[in-house]
This record gives sequence, structure tokens and C-alpha cells, in this order.
Amino acid sequence: MQTMRGVCAGMSTKRSILKRVHSASRAHVSTRVVACMVFMLLTMRVYAQAFIDQDFRMYDTNGSNDIAQLVQKLGMTVDLSTHQSLELKDDLVWSDYILTGNKQKLYNRLALLHRWQNYGFTVRSSYFGTAFDNAEMTDINLNPNSVNFIKYRNRFMHQANLTGKYELGFLALSSYAYGRRMYSDPTLVYSETSVVLEKINDDLYAGAEVVMKLPQDISCKIGVDLKQHVGGSYFDRTTTHVGIGIEKDILSVFNLFAATTIYNSNQPDYRDILTNQVVSELRLGHRIVPELAGFVSYINRSCFADPGEDIYLLANYLRAHLQYSMPYDLSACSYILAGVKSRPENLDAFHPSNTAYFLETDFKLGCGLYLGGNMNLMKEYRDEYSGKLTYHFNPISEVHVQMTQYDSNQGDPANPYRHTSYTIGTQMRF
Repeated sequence: MQTMRGVCAGMSTKRSILKRVHSASRAHVSTRVVACMVFMLLTMRVYAQAFIDQDFRMYDTNGSNDIAQLVQKLGMTVDLSTHQSLELKDDLVWSDYILTGNKQKLYNRLALLHRWQNYGFTVRSSYFGTAFDNAEMTDINLNPNSVNFIKYRNRFMHQANLTGKYELGFLALSSYAYGRRMYSDPTLVYSETSVVLEKINDDLYAGAEVVMKLPQDISCKIGVDLKQHVGGSYFDRTTTHVGIGIEKDILSVFNLFAATTIYNSNQPDYRDILTNQVVSELRLGHRIVPELAGFVSYINRSCFADPGEDIYLLANYLRAHLQYSMPYDLSACSYILAGVKSRPENLDAFHPSNTAYFLETDFKLGCGLYLGGNMNLMKEYRDEYSGKLTYHFNPISEVHVQMTQYDSNQGDPANPYRHTSYTIGTQMRF
């Protein structure tokens, strides 16, 4: 009898969750679907591609109440002409609990993107409107030298982007400009009595870069990036950079890439030694046989105050990656991938040291069925295991079920990284 009551209680809980999912997402989904249908009708005379992705997840968190999450993505790309296209996307993430990595229960982003390309020019413009609901309070101190301490809960964000690129033989010019307005609910935690709480925060970003290709597969670049908080901010920043790199194929089976870039930042909150940062990259790829390929990549980040002074290590990053594609699957979707990522000898304040080992695979079983799995072991944080069964009812659309297990390595049984999730979803392209 107790067992039956427990089962019935569990079924009742899941039914109540499904009702909350339906009621919470019905208005959002119906509006978004109608908008996409109207957009399709308006553009039915031009070539269009559309997609609908949907995942429904249930989380089991150490015996606590079941947690539900709904993820939906709608989108459409329309070719207006040979040289320009228009894309409409809408992403919705809803959960009845604030999960790790999601700072709000509802996240809905609408995006409109336009691309024009001709005569060596590529221009992209876009608008993003994002709504947040039941967001967590975030600590933001706009001036570390002051006692002002404010928590912000995000409500809505507008962002407009404009990027351009021009390629002329050995020369490539690129630039960007972003404008962002964030609406939030600020709460005073500790402050001087004269502080004014800002409900609207505006940020502007801009930058430009020139890349010149030289003989022997060598290229050099120079650029500038600007960030400004409208009304003045301690975190305004101007960064210039200059770099040189080489990318070369060796014996048709090796690919070598090496580059070094120096960044100089003018930002009041930077310590003197962080004024200049050096990023060095080295990547060697090798195709051993047609089905087997891999690469080794190394990135070093260092810093110094002025030329001639001591150089300090910020972070090292090493990644080795090996992938074997099954020859029996002509679509190359059956594979085994293994590798390791390591960040040793780092300055913990910037990039905490850790090492991760990962293994990923997907096998074609036949008749459109694929069986896959994933393992990601991070000794310092958590281990992740997952299994996935996918049925492709056409080459670009699928339905799938997945189970993922997260185990925390930080010793706390209540750690939010310790849970199991079950997912059922679809991806449709047409």
C-alpha cells in the first residue's frame, strides 16, 4: 500500500509538472508559432528553410522534488536574393526551478539577423530582444573603490549589432559595433547614502582589425576594441592588440598553426602587471589515415606591466583530440572521439587548474537508429555520463531520448552538480 501511494504520488507530481509546463509555455509558444507562420506567409515566394527543436527534461536531484525544463528553438532563414538573406530565431528556456547554469526560470530571446555579401564585402546586422523571468539577483559593484554594493535582477535586454568585413587579396578589414540596454530591478545591499540605483544600464562596444597576409603563409594583424558604459563606469576599457601568425600544410597530412598576440588594456581596475597580456597559440593537426585524424593544441597566457619587466604566467591550456570515423557509415556520423584538456600551473584567480578527460561516440545501428554516449571526467569539479538513442526519420530531422548523470567531486551531497536528467526531444528541418 505504501509503495502504491508512493507511485501515485510520483505520478501526481509529474502530472502537476506537466500542467505547469503547459500553462507556462502555452502563451509563449502560441505567440512564437503564430509569428513564424505569419513570417512564412509573407515570404512564401522566396526560398526558405525553417527548423523547430524541442527538448523536455526531467531532473532528479537527490530525492528532492522533480524539476522540469522545457527548451524550444524556432527559426527560419530566407534567401532574399543571391547576395542577401534574412533569419528569424526564437529561443525559449523554461524551468520550474533555477538550475545550475541558468540564472532565471524563464529565458526567451527573439533574434532578427540580416546578411549582405557582394564585391568582397560582408555586412551583418542583427537585433536581439531577451526577456528574463524570476531571475536570480546578481552582485554588481560598478566601482570597486567605493562601498556601493548593489544586487541586480535582470528583466529585459535589447541588443543591436553591426559587423562588416572586406577582403581584397592579401588584405582583410573587419569592424563591429554593439549596443546593449539592460532593464533590471536593483536592490541596495550596502552603500553611501548618495548612491542612485540605476534601473537601465547601457553599454557600447566597438572595434576594428586589419589582417595582412604575407608570403610563406605568414599573416600579421593590428586592432583596437572599445567598451563604454554610458554615464561613465570604472570598467570602461580600451584594448589594442598586435599579432603575427603562420598556418601551413606540411606533406599534405600535417597542418601547423602558430600565433602570438600582445594585448594592451587601458582599464582602471587592472593591476599594473595585467596591462599587457601575451597570448601564444600552437596547433598541430594530423590525418593519420582517411578515417583517423587528431590534433594537439597549446595556449599560453602571460602578462607584464611594461616592456623589460618580469613576465608572469596567467594560464596554460593543453588539449589533445583524436577522432575515428566509422567507414561503414557514409554520412560520417558514426565515430569515436577521445581526448584530454588540461589547465596546469594557472593563476587560480583567472583560470583555476583542472584536467578533464572526455570520450564521445555515436554508432549507426541501421534503419535510421543511432546509439551514442558521452563521458566527461573532471576530477576537480564533476563527472558526467550520458547515453542517447536517436531515430532519424529523414536525413535532417530526428527524435531522441537521452539520460545524463552528473556526479559532483566536491564532497557536498546537496551540490547542484549531483543530479540525473531525462530528456525527450525532436529536431525538425524543412
